[in-house]
Amino acid sequence: MASIPPNPIQQQRGTRLNRLGSRYRMLWSLALIGAGACGHAHAGAIVVGRGPSCTEPTLQKAIDRAYRLPGFSLIILTDDVPDGVYRENVDVSSVPSGVSVEIAGGFDNCRDLQPTAFGKASIYGGDAYALEQHGRADLTLRGLWIEGSWGLGWNDASGGELRLQNVTINNIAGEGIRFFGSGGILRLQDTVVSNNGYGIVLRGGRTEFLGNVKVTGNEGIGVWVGRGATFAIYGDGNEIRGNGIDGIQAVEGANAIEIAASGPVLSHNGELGLHVKVWGGNPTGNAVLYSTDPTNPLTISDNGLGAIRVGTPEPYRLCARNVVLGGNNGRAIHADGPSVFVEMNGPLCEFPDAANVACPVVDEAHGCNRIVGNGRPGNPLVSAFTGARIDVHRTLFAYNTASSILSTNLGAATSSASITLTDSVVTRNTVRDNLFESLRDGIVDIWDTTVFANAGPFQTSVVGIDPGLLQITNSILDQPQALAGIEGDASTTHFTNVLARNSAGTSTGDRVIVDAPVYWDDLGRLDPDSPGVDSAPAGGGFDFAGNPRDIDTLDRVDVLGPRDIGAFELQLTEIGRIFADSFDFPRPR
Repeated sequence: MASIPPNPIQQQRGTRLNRLGSRYRMLWSLALIGAGACGHAHAGAIVVGRGPSCTEPTLQKAIDRAYRLPGFSLIILTDDVPDGVYRENVDVSSVPSGVSVEIAGGFDNCRDLQPTAFGKASIYGGDAYALEQHGRADLTLRGLWIEGSWGLGWNDASGGELRLQNVTINNIAGEGIRFFGSGGILRLQDTVVSNNGYGIVLRGGRTEFLGNVKVTGNEGIGVWVGRGATFAIYGDGNEIRGNGIDGIQAVEGANAIEIAASGPVLSHNGELGLHVKVWGGNPTGNAVLYSTDPTNPLTISDNGLGAIRVGTPEPYRLCARNVVLGGNNGRAIHADGPSVFVEMNGPLCEFPDAANVACPVVDEAHGCNRIVGNGRPGNPLVSAFTGARIDVHRTLFAYNTASSILSTNLGAATSSASITLTDSVVTRNTVRDNLFESLRDGIVDIWDTTVFANAGPFQTSVVGIDPGLLQITNSILDQPQALAGIEGDASTTHFTNVLARNSAGTSTGDRVIVDAPVYWDDLGRLDPDSPGVDSAPAGGGFDFAGNPRDIDTLDRVDVLGPRDIGAFELQLTEIGRIFADSFDFPRPR
């Protein structure tokens, strides 16, 4: 499959944020100049209100005036209007070439132009859009509070840029923001879209969150990404939280999503954090999720039906790195579709350079690439259907509750759906049916993984029913339950260099080391004298902690090679071994 190329706009993010911040500072200075030069000129600003010092009585007339002027115009909204509210349906036609407009609210009256304590001008649109832009935009909105039946619309968008800073769109019966068109960029910063019917609805163009954007408490979907839309989140303090349905929903055609942010970006939504689904057409495209801060991963948490679900018959690729899926009441990852590919922390997706930061798992509660505290007893934690493919690498699974950890084709038709798990740790989960299941031509392929201390009523760790491939290699399955239960054709089931408590259900050709591993710490690192050290052929690569594989531990006789079985590779050089024998062996926490 083709990889996702780095996003050139993201590579320029720092420059763009600095440029945008400088622009806002410049415009604020213009407003203050206007305040210092009270009178009829107002330093060239168009000041809206009722008093004799005002330039125009309504926002609509101010915009019409600005469009007749070349270059940049600043429109200042004062509270000197009836009840302090602009009861208007402002129609912003396509911005003429060479014209740029900023609308800034939050001032007391036209004469004094002192900032108000509220800091925003209120616009109430009644039964129509409070403010509707058409065609090309070169418009900045700052310091506004918008309410009514419809919020802010940019329809028939054909290019240019619409910028929102310090804007609140609240209590709208319909869509807080609607952006439909063939082109243009919508950029939001320090903005709130809350308590509306839907939060933000996008079809076409590019939309960017640039920091401290909150899409919260909307009755339906937080951000709806439709045909031809690109949606990106950059910077800190962005939240899509507490919406009634999905946090982000991508539908109906080609679209792209990039989330390059830290902290709980998608949380507490009624259904899913991120949902790619068939509606009005089949979605196709890609989503890239990552954090650039090794101390603060991107988090998708506490959503009502799960974290990530991708279901479409068209090609769709979702890539995640430095991400935590935590506390979701349902599946962590669900993929359904013959050309759907979901990869977590793996090598096949390309990310912008900023995503390639070291973000190791420290323990169950700290670090990136964790799937923790999710699930419900009746659902698998990670599931693939209808030929979908899921690859998970160097990830911790802990404290989840599920029917199984990995499952292909559960309750579904025969397909080549596959899940690959490598260099990972699966521990302290509560499981009902089994840990891993490959059903009806499905594929479950596990390499270099440590599985231990999982609980629940399950009787068998690994189940295959006519599997397409059920393969476990160089891994630890340290569970008291029967190792395997295979129904139907067992020729596609392979256990190779597996350290387990028993070999129940395996075949003559399998290589299972029946012994009890000795752990160095709570994450499953092996003690230097444990079974499984230097017990597999060399294969290269890196372990769960990012350390190189195939380190030959001194004084241990290689069984089949220098590679340790399980998720971790001991990094004991000759000097390290001497100190380990002479003193208390250091136990990392």
